[in-house]
Amino acid sequence: MKKENELNRNISEYSDWNLLLTLSKPEKSISVISFFADPEDSWLIDVVTYKIKSGAIKDTCMIIKKDVPTWISHMKTIGYSIHTWAK
Repeated sequence: MKKENELNRNISEYSDWNLLLTLSKPEKSISVISFFADPEDSWLIDVVTYKIKSGAIKDTCMIIKKDVPTWISHMKTIGYSIHTWAK
């Protein structure tokens, strides 16, 4: 059985979700990390890593909204910066 990140999933699955922010590395990166709020439960956040060109999802993780600042802080320490911050 394939793992979830090996399935043919695309970022377009999140078109109805609320984008909170997108993180990327400053150098030429082939993927980005986006944080989406669940439209039915805004305190649940899906953290999605996907390829920029194809939109293919590489990995997903669900966190709670209060943990977003901790995730952002951690991602900044490993070289990511905020690319997009939703209003």
